[in-house]
Amino acid sequence: MIIAIDLASWFEPGTTIGQSLRHLVGALAGAGPEHRYVLVTPDTARPSRRRSFKEQVLAELPPGASVELLSGGVPGPMQRAGSGQWFCQRRTRALEKLGVDVLLFFHPTLVSFLPDDPDFTTVTMIHDLIALRMPDFIKPGVLERTCTLLREQAESADLILAASETTKRDIISELGVPGDRVHVLYHGIPEGFQPRPGLDRAEVRGRLGLPERFILFVGRLDPWKNVAALLGAFRLLLGQDTGGLHLVLAGPKDWGYPALAATVEEWGLRDRVHFTGYVEDEDLPLLYNLAECFVFPSWYEGFGLPVVEALASGCPAVISTTPALREVSAGAALEVDPADIEGLSLAIGSVVSAPDLRAGMVEKGLKRAAEFTWEKTARRALEELGSLAGRKRCA
Repeated sequence: MIIAIDLASWFEPGTTIGQSLRHLVGALAGAGPEHRYVLVTPDTARPSRRRSFKEQVLAELPPGASVELLSGGVPGPMQRAGSGQWFCQRRTRALEKLGVDVLLFFHPTLVSFLPDDPDFTTVTMIHDLIALRMPDFIKPGVLERTCTLLREQAESADLILAASETTKRDIISELGVPGDRVHVLYHGIPEGFQPRPGLDRAEVRGRLGLPERFILFVGRLDPWKNVAALLGAFRLLLGQDTGGLHLVLAGPKDWGYPALAATVEEWGLRDRVHFTGYVEDEDLPLLYNLAECFVFPSWYEGFGLPVVEALASGCPAVISTTPALREVSAGAALEVDPADIEGLSLAIGSVVSAPDLRAGMVEKGLKRAAEFTWEKTARRALEELGSLAGRKRCA
């Protein structure tokens, strides 16, 4: 089988989707070495940049994997859907010439092209429908393009892979896609997310500038992540005897950061709230190991990978009652209504102050997280792609 994968989101720093794509491609090459992989890359006019991109991609794949990159053809920045029918035709014909059986788009709202009447089948992975379910949380300049691409990809794909059962239901209701065209493919997590009993905690805290005791949030500071509620809950928590507890917000300082930073200043919490910015992949598991508790109070999620990362690292989690988070945690985390700031504060306080509760949560969390591996995800993906391979060509 010849599998093409669109790499448009490969180098999206700080995004779950970008990191997950990189892990999935490597896992596919490892789980299915008998297959050939064609990686469709962003275009650049500079050969040196194209070579650099190729070197970075290939460096992350298993040795000996049958992989080639399809790039070039268009000068300038990465091409998005609708940027030129001639480009879509050129890319489509190039993939057909290579004998591609199936093309996977891992990010429907960040694509390098849309195939033009291909003789191969196409699969689109949809991670969430935030743009359709909660449009007020999306930048106005991005919303229209995001919704358009979601609908175009959902309509054109031969199969849609949903990041969760929750997302599958949303796809069916919001995009009108028949249920038999939507299958669930959970994310996996890298092996590095695990308990580290021998960790030199003082060294890591010193190197990363972390306080001794802290609760942790990981993710982008987008409005739907509901970090404002977490700040409010933390402020209430400080009214109790917390033994010097701090709050660490780990993630890129994107468009939601200024408002949150202003709130921290207004409430006089500068010494207790820490914005780390983007955390390198090798350091992130260490943060989970050091944290007293992980908190994820989102209004909406399509999967909720940081929750699984926390559980796998032996860090007890407090989450919102958002359906996808409840699905992923399966009872291994404390659940609180995202609008209930006082309830969130009480839940965090109970986790950090009750050793027996923590121990039970850690045990449940490790058991649940063990179900999410990239090898398992890759094997499931290969089954799905294999069921479609060559279908159009034989029709």
